[in-house]
Amino acid sequence: MSHRQRSAVVALLLVAVLLVAGCAPRPGAGDVLGQAGEGEIVVDLPAMVIDYDLEGRPSVGGVPLSSLGMLPASVVEQITLDADIVGQLQDANIQNVQVNNQTNGLTLFVNGAQIPSLSWDKESLATLASLAGAMGPDMAVVADIAPLLTNLGFAAVLRIPPAEGVEELPITTESEAATAAQAAADAFVSEVGTPPQIHIPVTYDATGDWTVSGITADEWTEMTGAPFDALKLEEDIVTALKDAGITSITVASGSEGLQMALNGNNLPYLDWSGGKLGPAIELLAASGQLDSLAEQGMNLDALMAVLDQLLPVVTSSNVSIDVTLE
Repeated sequence: MSHRQRSAVVALLLVAVLLVAGCAPRPGAGDVLGQAGEGEIVVDLPAMVIDYDLEGRPSVGGVPLSSLGMLPASVVEQITLDADIVGQLQDANIQNVQVNNQTNGLTLFVNGAQIPSLSWDKESLATLASLAGAMGPDMAVVADIAPLLTNLGFAAVLRIPPAEGVEELPITTESEAATAAQAAADAFVSEVGTPPQIHIPVTYDATGDWTVSGITADEWTEMTGAPFDALKLEEDIVTALKDAGITSITVASGSEGLQMALNGNNLPYLDWSGGKLGPAIELLAASGQLDSLAEQGMNLDALMAVLDQLLPVVTSSNVSIDVTLE
């Protein structure tokens, strides 16, 4: 293990020990010990809970972080929230957010429901480390830390006080929205028999021009009227990718999520399996992020109905785009 890796892990352990006074059960706890190799570093901790008051001041185990001299003031300042943000979260009834590093990914929970998260294994993390290493010294930390992530189990839970009269929500729970989204996807596949399949092979030349099945961007634009020429790459981007040893890029989506591979080697991917997009859409609506569309005259009820119809199609279809750099 490099000096940089050791320093990063030691810093993580110091923070973890400091905050262990306020903790909660962590999904995936114990998994690290079952898969770590002999002699490898292992960190497996409960979830660390940071509570915020109405002014956005953080505390752990009832102790304000600002009173802990071991934490630099700059760190406390970075995790302190504006009172306005606390109010906005209360208005959206967002009571807790959990970020959980597990052996198989970085999982995200909001109000106890898991939303689309990052998923990985040792091979995909090795690909990420290799890519980060090729991107220069600015990404050196990523290259060093990525191979260790499967051996690190820790989580942070940020809790916001619920608005007056609102019932407090658990930090982990079964999501009705996720269950409904998965049931809709299963029903769609059952109805159509075979999930839709779409495969698009794209070839870029050294100048950044592209073709699909031998048809150029200009020809596709002429046939469809769509501005496909906007997909042309800058020549220096193609050169940089090839200099990094990248000759093929695959982007694919299916029931498991949105995946990407370089030269046939998978990267960590966005996992939306199990209906995780359901609570994400529910959260988007509750947070008021769609209100601007209503102000422009869009019927939000109709939009949500369309999303309900599209969601099982999107999550069940197998779509892949294979990009080759000549």
